[in-house]
Amino acid sequence: MGWFWADIVSAPRPVAPHPLPDTNAVPPPGCPMHTAESLSSSSFPPQNTSLPPSDGSCPVAGSNGPVTSSPPPRSTLSKLNPLNYMPSSISQSRAENQTVDLPLERTTSSIPRGDAESNWEYPSPQQMYNAMLRKGYTDTPQDAVESMVAVHNFLNEGAWAEIVEWERRFARGLGKGWQECRRGEEGSLDAYGRTTDGGEVAPPRLLRFMGRPNDMTPKASILQIMGWIYPAKFGGEPPFDRHDWYVQRQAPGASPREVRYVIDYYSGPPEPTGEPVFYLDVRPAVDRPGAAIERMMRWGGDIPGLAQEPTSTLVLTSHNSYFVDVRILKPAADDEPDLPNEGGPMTRLEWAFAGRSRKEDAKPGPGEQKPAHAVWEHWVDSNSDDPATDEGDMWTQLNGDVLEQGQSVEPGTGVVTAYEELWRDLAVEIVGQERAFASVVLRTQDNRVGARGMVVRVGGWCQGILKVGNDLTIERWQWVSSTSKLSRDAAQGNSNMDENAATPRSGTALEDPLLIEKPGQGDWQRVVRLGSHFVPCAVSFNPALIEMHGVVEVGDAKWEMIEKYHWSRKVSFAPSTAAKCLSPSTMGSRVKFIPAQMDSHAGSTTTARRESPVFCLWRDMGVARDMVSYMPFIVYPFRTTDKSAELYPWSLRNIRDAVLQTLLAVIQAVMILGAPVALFCTTFFFPGGLLLALIAACWALIYIIALPMQGPRIVYENPRMASDTHPDERWLFINGCLTGHAGLQQNVNRLSKTFGRPITGIHNQSYGLFYDLLECLVQRCLSYNTEDARIAYQHVKANLIEPSVSKVVLIGHSQGGIITSMVVDRLLADLPIETVSKLEIYTFGSAASHFNNPRLTLKPKSAPEGNEVNFSNPMSDNVIPHVEHYCNERDMVTRWGVIYSVEKILERRYSGKVFVLQGASGHMFNQHYMDPIFPLDRPESGTGGLLEEVVHVDESLAKMREERAVECLKKARTDSGLNPVAFGNGETVPLKLIVEAESQVDPYLSLVETSTRGAVAARGKTLGELSRLWRYIDGKSPSASEGETNGGNGATASGA
Repeated sequence: MGWFWADIVSAPRPVAPHPLPDTNAVPPPGCPMHTAESLSSSSFPPQNTSLPPSDGSCPVAGSNGPVTSSPPPRSTLSKLNPLNYMPSSISQSRAENQTVDLPLERTTSSIPRGDAESNWEYPSPQQMYNAMLRKGYTDTPQDAVESMVAVHNFLNEGAWAEIVEWERRFARGLGKGWQECRRGEEGSLDAYGRTTDGGEVAPPRLLRFMGRPNDMTPKASILQIMGWIYPAKFGGEPPFDRHDWYVQRQAPGASPREVRYVIDYYSGPPEPTGEPVFYLDVRPAVDRPGAAIERMMRWGGDIPGLAQEPTSTLVLTSHNSYFVDVRILKPAADDEPDLPNEGGPMTRLEWAFAGRSRKEDAKPGPGEQKPAHAVWEHWVDSNSDDPATDEGDMWTQLNGDVLEQGQSVEPGTGVVTAYEELWRDLAVEIVGQERAFASVVLRTQDNRVGARGMVVRVGGWCQGILKVGNDLTIERWQWVSSTSKLSRDAAQGNSNMDENAATPRSGTALEDPLLIEKPGQGDWQRVVRLGSHFVPCAVSFNPALIEMHGVVEVGDAKWEMIEKYHWSRKVSFAPSTAAKCLSPSTMGSRVKFIPAQMDSHAGSTTTARRESPVFCLWRDMGVARDMVSYMPFIVYPFRTTDKSAELYPWSLRNIRDAVLQTLLAVIQAVMILGAPVALFCTTFFFPGGLLLALIAACWALIYIIALPMQGPRIVYENPRMASDTHPDERWLFINGCLTGHAGLQQNVNRLSKTFGRPITGIHNQSYGLFYDLLECLVQRCLSYNTEDARIAYQHVKANLIEPSVSKVVLIGHSQGGIITSMVVDRLLADLPIETVSKLEIYTFGSAASHFNNPRLTLKPKSAPEGNEVNFSNPMSDNVIPHVEHYCNERDMVTRWGVIYSVEKILERRYSGKVFVLQGASGHMFNQHYMDPIFPLDRPESGTGGLLEEVVHVDESLAKMREERAVECLKKARTDSGLNPVAFGNGETVPLKLIVEAESQVDPYLSLVETSTRGAVAARGKTLGELSRLWRYIDGKSPSASEGETNGGNGATASGA
């Protein structure tokens, strides 16, 4: 790669810097130049038969000494052209044994040379072939040389284009570079195409370059290491070539300077048609501090969270699904307004269209989530006279944003192109003197002049588009109250991405005759106007002025009001909203029920069995970062009158623990933020031992501060129960993060009062927020058994193997859920099944990433009398018969743990029933979980307590989890060389289902249908009917089957 031809440019003859003076000086005696006689041709030069003269002697030998005539031998490097480290001349002659005539013409590149006002030239195919023969590539197909030259030239042009982009951004300095990078890649390129500002910088020139195929760059080495650790994500071949290009950067008003670029050449999988695919990684070499900053700016300016949408996009969708979508390009130069509001320029318009949308049922693959699917039929389009249709699937993200993935017709080419967009909903507001939310739509059409237009107003936003022939007019309006300023939000899909910040200029456009002001409350202000025609947005500001289907005449145009709708509740009309069809009894349910994962044939697996620990750690940190917005909900609601609550403000122990935890968090935050500075100082200024001593001192300080919160590892209820009415039971509790000894004691006391049993608490000690979070990550991703986990395992195991104990109930909260999951993993490996089956597990706000609970038998299995397989549901299909998880929907920890694992990673094994309290927040065990679900002062039956709440059964999620497990099973069988559609004796087996009727169906489909029967059986059930744990309240004991009307672990499809 990268063979340019670098002919030596002739230079003027050098002149001695200090010419000899014109004097009568003569050489010293003994020098042959001392005499005036010239040497005869016969004696010059004489034979050089002796050693050359020593340093300081005359280089010309006289008659009595030798004369040195032959030049010194040239080194290999001196024979190469210094501009490209290639031989100065490679023959155009036909090579020996060459049978194919190769062209001799050379192609001039687009790359300017640094030593002349010309461009570099590529070698001819004949020169390329000769050069390859010189390098030893004698097996090169002669008929492929021309194609190789074409690829070679193409790659070098691509590399130069990348370098030009780097120089365009950073030649004027880091400040200008950041202004370009903060727009993102597409935004920067678009801005460059709309401004003449790029002409300030002289184009770069290539001074020289060097091929270094055997020297792998640090970045390529790191990628190879990452590929070894996690091949599915980073695996790939190393670069097949590397170049270093030296470029002349010409900054305005500064002297030219040299910048080195590094290029890695990668080959990718070929196209389906057979064309080869190459990837170039071009970046400035980090041999100066500025290069590292340039890399961070360009790469960091185009990542989620930092990259900015290049347009200000607002999509308004009415109640009846009429929409107007307007996308305005952000300013390319500093002197441009944020949004155009004076009629132009039209170059600021990226796209505007209007029409009507509709929802359709999506058709996801097996195991996939079912998204909302929307279709937008364009009625008027700025980019086309023949409006088309685009459609996409809407995936709701964890933070409420909606990811749209779909395809639409590219206006310039007419080609259907895939796209991906992220949307955020804007709140709809009541404006002015209106008493309700408003949705208004006006439309015009005049085929005589080719006019089409639409205006849509939703709440405090209004947009209009009018197209007359090829003339476009676009307007956007916003209601601004007298006590607020113009919103800096621009919406997408009734939604808003905060990248779309736009502060319009003052244009209020009060010249519109139908604008109604509401003094003292606010007014409508125009924020965008492109074009010259009149668009009657102001009519929608007071829809009472016109009746439904009434007409407003503006000049020759007639605008008809086709929608006028008002509503009193805040609802979203966004087509991106995934609507669920719920029965009236569950429409407002406070509890969502996710049936237990049946996984009839063990297709799902735990995290550690499928993914690299490094990848799990990286993903967990990313998910935790995305959940930061939920952090305030850990302690909200804060107010309580319960003296046993963790946030009860008049408890001295609560106050002490809160102060200590705050102090620990501050110290650990300082340690984290100061770690790079400390490492730098000890590397260059102080001995390394000082850093170790500093770390040890900080940890000693943390230990001392946390010491008052510690206590015995084992805690019992206080006061101890006088008598135990259930001597064959053992109840154990493991606390969560940020819980001191006093907090554990409160939790144990509360459990004992609620369930009327002795409770043994196992203290999961806390050493501050960041320490606990790090410990959670290590436990979740590396499966490392910390001291707390080892102690818990010993106690649970000791109680399970006790012959007099028939039942062990293990309850985990928060991080205690992780420890509980780890304990179960070890118990399943160490103890017999009948011993582990004594266990029952209940978690609250669990942060665990998986929950293992294997089945007692795998179904289907071949019956002895033939190929027929019989599905049966014994009372307990799993080793641990009862597992339940209770979650608050807005609890950050449980969104990171149970909810994310169950709803987002469908193939992950997470056994047990899941109850999600919708809209509920808080993470404290007593205050936010026990009080709402199992209050001490329980309401009378029929008064509407939470336990009497009819749950909403998430049947679609239950089915998707089972489908994904089946897909994993099929893949495992295929990868193992087994028939993916056969069981038992290797033949495709018809199945007999015990559901309602017998039928012959696809075996995998049967697995799914059978596994989800419990979800159907749970319809119309209350939380109390589905929960087993509540049946232990006040010392009661449920039967073996109570609380199992859910098809869960050990569940029956029918009621208990």
